[in-house]
Amino acid sequence: MTDGRLSLSMVLRFRLVDNVSSVPMQRLVGIVRRWGLVALGLLGGGGPLWAAPFQAEPELTTLRRQLTQVHTDTARSRVLGEIGRRVSEENPDSGLHCLYQSLHLARRARHATGQVRTQCWLGHVYLYRMRDEARALQHLTQARNLASRTGDKRYLAKCHQLLAVVAQHQRMGNPLEMLAIALKYARQAGDWEVLCDVYETGIDLYSLRNNHQEAEKYCRLSMATSAPHNLHRLVTAGLDLCNALEKMGKKAEALAVAHQLATVKHQLRPADQPFVYANDMAQVAMKLNRYAEAETYLLDGLATENRRNRPDSLHLYYYYRNLANLYVRQRNFEQAYHWSNRQADIRLGLQHTRQTRDAKLRMTELQAALAVEKKEAELARLTARQQRQWGYLLGALVLAGLLVGFVVVLQRKQRRIERQRRQLARLNATKDKLFAVLAHDLRSPVTGLANYLSLIEWGALRPDEFTGALPRLRHQLHALQTTLDNLLYWAASQMDGLRPRPDAVPLWSAVAREIAAFEPVANAKDIALSSHVPEHARWRADPHHLAIVVRNLLQNALKFTHPGGTVRIDYADEPDGSTGRLTVTDTGVGIPPEHLPTLFELTARPSRSGTAQESGAGLGLVLVHELVRLNGGHLHVSSTVNRGTTVSVTLPLASTEAEPVGA
Repeated sequence: MTDGRLSLSMVLRFRLVDNVSSVPMQRLVGIVRRWGLVALGLLGGGGPLWAAPFQAEPELTTLRRQLTQVHTDTARSRVLGEIGRRVSEENPDSGLHCLYQSLHLARRARHATGQVRTQCWLGHVYLYRMRDEARALQHLTQARNLASRTGDKRYLAKCHQLLAVVAQHQRMGNPLEMLAIALKYARQAGDWEVLCDVYETGIDLYSLRNNHQEAEKYCRLSMATSAPHNLHRLVTAGLDLCNALEKMGKKAEALAVAHQLATVKHQLRPADQPFVYANDMAQVAMKLNRYAEAETYLLDGLATENRRNRPDSLHLYYYYRNLANLYVRQRNFEQAYHWSNRQADIRLGLQHTRQTRDAKLRMTELQAALAVEKKEAELARLTARQQRQWGYLLGALVLAGLLVGFVVVLQRKQRRIERQRRQLARLNATKDKLFAVLAHDLRSPVTGLANYLSLIEWGALRPDEFTGALPRLRHQLHALQTTLDNLLYWAASQMDGLRPRPDAVPLWSAVAREIAAFEPVANAKDIALSSHVPEHARWRADPHHLAIVVRNLLQNALKFTHPGGTVRIDYADEPDGSTGRLTVTDTGVGIPPEHLPTLFELTARPSRSGTAQESGAGLGLVLVHELVRLNGGHLHVSSTVNRGTTVSVTLPLASTEAEPVGA
């Protein structure tokens, strides 16, 4: 997957059920509509809380021009909030920056509505984009309290609705109680879209609890409320109703509802929401066993999605998933297998996107190393206490009977202090090495990415320049993520934070996944990348550690191999019958002999650039050596300058009766 974009609507659904494979299609489509409407109307200008369902959004350039034309804090807060809302869909960090500026201006102007609006959207971004539910809870609570003081029923309803989602995620409080409060305020506000959003959240919460009777009630309420205003939302709620009825065994009623939904398809506007329309209509057709009609909707919708400049990854995922389900129903297993494979590829891409987003959050964990400095003061206090105790000992020499016991106690304390001293020294050394790497090797790529983003945000890049820069940006982001992951895992190993969980790992599939991830890099450099790992090979190792080992070895080989070279992966069982050897061989620049003795140490020596000026932190082989050691294996490197390098990893074989991971 080349597009790492996650739409706001999709993020909500992923967070609510926490398992993409368990989300019924029609439930997702409802979420797409309901939260897409929220994105259109939540922070709209001086108008109502919710915009018209298909109202066109102003361009960012127009909003930036407006920002230069308004002069009051209230107006600037509104425009900045709108910019932050829109930018957060693609760049949450930049969006949060604008939203915090908007909040500052609203507070300075003492504009309560602006504060509530911005706080509510900050909670929304932290909940669904940053996955930081603690901060989401903080902003939503503040927005709720301020809305309560001003008597804003619409935002009170919205805040309690989002708080119900937080309560469901965190398993704290009572989500249904929050939902009831949101429903009360939504009815008082008298806004049909607010009511529909609350009803649809109720459908989600009761469906997760298998309370299909209550889910049916909320489905009918949502249908009745949306019918005069938005037929797309009516269809989605109707599909939810069909599911609830089917799960209660009321198949005849469900079929009748599906027939009713089919009668309104000619009144819908497909161009407004092509993804929602295609999937809704396909689901209706499948419930009526109109498989050819369902296939037409899905294939046409997929074609429309692929014609976009940047197809939405989650849209593609659900198109592939529904096509696979459709062909299974028709017993066309060849086509079902094809679309299922494409669905699996998208799933891997989505997981990678989530890991990239999470890496930024994990970076904050490095700040915990700063707490080591506080231990130094504690060490000084312990040392002073030790000196006082030795003075007491010298003064008590006349008490021979107590002297022995007192000395023993002091010796024990001294040994504990020494252990703490050594631990603190080691942690400080780790901290210093980490920050040295961060300062030297990460500043340049991060600055380069920031400059690219600034150029894009300012509109300084032409469309063809922006398109040409995308592969380089993706490569830089992938390399930066790998570097950050290596830093985190190495730091954890230095602080005894890595504990392997060995299992039987099929080596062929582990290598294949990493090769698939690096094929674009190999193709870009015209490097022949091949694997000769047999399917029978099984290692006893931690699956995640093994993935990191293979990933770093491949990355290093590709990094230091000239265009037109080769990178080859081989495997062989060792003669002892208990271990196996994996070798990664390249035809790259090689390693100078004087660097081989310190290859597995984090030294002050700057990291080498690749053959295409790729950067790195010099941690790859250091981390690989540590992970192989933790899993009971050995690592060996042989190299000849200007001829290439061979890295061999030897690990224990898994027993034949052990079930492999993922089998």
